[in-house]
Amino acid sequence: MSAEKWGFSTLGCPEMPLSEVADLARTFGASVELRVAADEPVTPTSSARELAEIADVLAGVTISGLATYVKLGAHSAVDDIQRSAEIAGALGAPALRIFAGAPRSQDAVLAARLASAADAISDTPISILLETHDEHSSGEAVGRVLTEAFGASHVRHGAIWDLLHPLRAGETLDETAEHLNGWIREAQLKDVASLEDLTPVLPGTGSLPLPEFVHKLRAIGFAGPWILEYERRWYPQTDILDDSLKVMDRLFTER
Repeated sequence: MSAEKWGFSTLGCPEMPLSEVADLARTFGASVELRVAADEPVTPTSSARELAEIADVLAGVTISGLATYVKLGAHSAVDDIQRSAEIAGALGAPALRIFAGAPRSQDAVLAARLASAADAISDTPISILLETHDEHSSGEAVGRVLTEAFGASHVRHGAIWDLLHPLRAGETLDETAEHLNGWIREAQLKDVASLEDLTPVLPGTGSLPLPEFVHKLRAIGFAGPWILEYERRWYPQTDILDDSLKVMDRLFTER
């Protein structure tokens, strides 16, 4: 059997040049999820020349997706997703992480925008992935928007299940899995000191049920991508990326 697909987000190494990110990915045989923001090498306004240079630096590294900050609640959401898909295409990234970015009362609007965005990029292979986050932290909330946008299921587009946020919203792993059944396209792993203290800790040493999460997803046939989202960008006092990658390697790489 082959190893499960896993990787890490550049949220965990904000000060690291992309050449070193590439070296780290090659060392572990891991993919990379590229954060797209004004303070990153890849920005929402990166030029074609800049993207070509970035692609050269990352040659041979699998890009699992782009962690964008596009919000469906923004009036510009469809245009923002189209632009993000262009960036993804230039870098060979297969998916875009997006947020809902609006109250639950706006679900019908969010679903309509998501469906319109999917139509707008239908001539590309790029997937749109709605993360469990903020006002839509639960699997129930994300599943509702996806179902309203696409019906019972969709081959390309779906959800990112971030381990932390549904638990903070009060859902159990079983409940989140049920609500996101058929929609899970990426699993984000992390560990924190507690549900109140979100300081990152080494996976498996904090308060999140990491083994149970992995077991639950494997049991329903999910094989990746599993992405380590170690939030050093927001918690610069911590420095556990290398050790966290070793944990990921033990979890998902079959020797």
